[in-house]
Amino acid sequence: MKDLTLKFLKNSYVIIIIIFVIWMIFFDSNSILVHNELNNDINDLNNQKQLIDPVLVFGDKESFS
Repeated sequence: MKDLTLKFLKNSYVIIIIIFVIWMIFFDSNSILVHNELNNDINDLNNQKQLIDPVLVFGDKESFS
């Protein structure tokens, strides 16, 4: 079992794939972490928009003219 694991990890394709995955998760400018943060920001802005929309729809029309 240990011999099989070492053989698998010594394979150059496996090493390259592991490095690529680590790079894409942490170091790339479009990493998964950045996408997650941007999605959270979008959700926050949508929530703020839902709170503001009723004020704009039912608000005082004279203040907008």
